Amino acid sequence: MKRLLSTLASETDLLIGKTISGIIVLGLSALVAIILWKPLNVAHWLVPPLLIMAALISIGIGIILSMFTKTSHGASSLSVILGLMLAFTTGIWFPIEWLPLWMRFLAKIFPVTWAIDAIRSIIVFNAPLSEVATNIMKIVASVIAVYYISIIVYRRLIRKYIEE
Repeated sequence: MKRLLSTLASETDLLIGKTISGIIVLGLSALVAIILWKPLNVAHWLVPPLLIMAALISIGIGIILSMFTKTSHGASSLSVILGLMLAFTTGIWFPIEWLPLWMRFLAKIFPVTWAIDAIRSIIVFNAPLSEVATNIMKIVASVIAVYYISIIVYRRLIRKYIEE
């Protein structure tokens, strides 16, 4: 962190770089999958932006939670826990109905679950745009809210490191 802070990069540059590095491979792989899967289905072209929005929410939550860690090892451990929680609460590994009641509640109010459900509806069940439009609006609002909060937290973290 000391090396990064000694550069001319601003807090915003650092955050944008961190975000882009986290989503570029995801976006490209989703794009290739759509091109190979059903490129003529217009609804399928919503999948890459939905995946990117899910990633932005996940990155934002990770940045917010990183506020509670003291070391890079702690942040790394926290990211593993966050990844596992995302896999469970979004129904990627197991159906949400199999989860304990408290985890089902978390899954229902979790924006990443909304994104995965919208993707699943589009890809697996061929849902039309009208069926997932409400979820997409909720996801966009969540991305804006979570990422805005993460910007504030990230700036505070950077300022804390500068003061030390």
